[in-house]
This record gives sequence, C-alpha cells and structure tokens, in this order.
Amino acid sequence: MSLKMVIKLSTYGQFGKPFMNYLESISLNDKTKEYIEILKLYWDNKYDEVLEAIERNISKLRKGSLYYENNPVNKGFILMANARRKKNEGNYIEAAKLNIQAFKTLKDVPHPSGMVGALNNISWWLKDVDKNISLNFTLP
Repeated sequence: MSLKMVIKLSTYGQFGKPFMNYLESISLNDKTKEYIEILKLYWDNKYDEVLEAIERNISKLRKGSLYYENNPVNKGFILMANARRKKNEGNYIEAAKLNIQAFKTLKDVPHPSGMVGALNNISWWLKDVDKNISLNFTLP
C-alpha cells in the first residue's frame, strides 16, 4: 500500500515531500524507504548521489527475477493473463491468438492443466464470435 501511495505522491514533486517524510517514518519496507531517499536526493539536485544509490540498489537484485518471463511455465501463464486482458477489452481474436501461443509454450513444458486452460479459454471466448472455430478448440 505505501509504495502505491509513494508513487502517487511523487507526481506532485517536492510538494509531496512532507508526506514522503511521514511515509518513510511509518514504512516497514526497506525498498520503499530507499525509493523515497532517491526521490529526495533527486529533488535536491544531487544527481551523482542519485546514480550511486540506484547502482547500489540494482546490484542487490536477484538474478532469478531478471529471468522470470523466460521460464516457459511463467511465460505461458503471462500470455494467458494478457489474453484475458484483451478479451476484457473486447478483442476476442487477439485473445485467442495469445491463448494459442500460451498453449504452444505450455505444450513444450508439458503443463497439462495450463494447456487445457488455454484451450478452454479459446473455446469459451470464441463461442459468441464463431461457433465452428470454437468447437475446433474443444477436446474430443
């Protein structure tokens, strides 16, 4: 919660600084405190110190988080989430394409429940667009 609040307050520039000080005092998360400190340094025009703080924090990143989307299982479910977003926007064809891509990715792993989920999404979402295409994606 406090990180979202910090990001929202950062849009006000230095006028949000008193609130940032308060959030920094009550924040339990060290990462949020570091972010607030970097913002304060930036507002004080201490750009070299800002770069040093950013470099220091980047070196603390876990390498696993950098490769998260390259994991085939994660990639498949990320594609399915993107497809759900497209479906909610009303773009059913694009959603079906993303689900097909997710199915192909999860087929290589293999991840049976993910594959069935992708096919099920396609068939349910396309039933109103074209029933024949929808029936092609159902399991026999």
